Amino acid sequence: TRGLLIGLIIVVFSLLMFFYVMALRGLEIGSIDRFIFLNILMKETENFTVLGMLFGTSPITPLSAQACHQLSFYAALFSSENDGLCYSLIFHAYAMRTYFDHGLFGFLISFGSLYYLMRRSSFPVSQSICILSIVLASSLSISGLNSVFIALPVALVLMRQVGSSQRTSAIKAEPMTTRQLRPFPGGL
Repeated sequence: TRGLLIGLIIVVFSLLMFFYVMALRGLEIGSIDRFIFLNILMKETENFTVLGMLFGTSPITPLSAQACHQLSFYAALFSSENDGLCYSLIFHAYAMRTYFDHGLFGFLISFGSLYYLMRRSSFPVSQSICILSIVLASSLSISGLNSVFIALPVALVLMRQVGSSQRTSAIKAEPMTTRQLRPFPGGL
């Protein structure tokens, strides 16, 4: 409970600092591009059917013309055909793209499989949740699991954990004999 209280204090302090810095700079939350992306995503998905919410859109579905027009400040990410089309890639945030393209099911599979791999690699629950939270937080703003800066460290941590658990089990499997414990050949 003490750790939870400290975490809650940190979250509240961080939010207060965020809004303080925004006020100092004279910015509104609506001017942040990720907030604009979220609003457009909500408009694009407001008419999703239940199947659309669960499984996303069909492959390579362009956003509406209105959404592309609103995102014209990212014209470099539009279709290379110069036809004014834009796709979910323009959202930048992995979480938004995954929901639009693959729905809740795809979102849960991508993060659920990461959690499964960590638990299968003998990570404690607390460390698994911590790493998953970091990946999820980065997925709300940037490329998340699509980024080499997230995927590579996660892969390295998983490989390290698997390697250390294999060494530990190998050590436990081979009991030492008294012969191996003698410091000098032939004993003392």
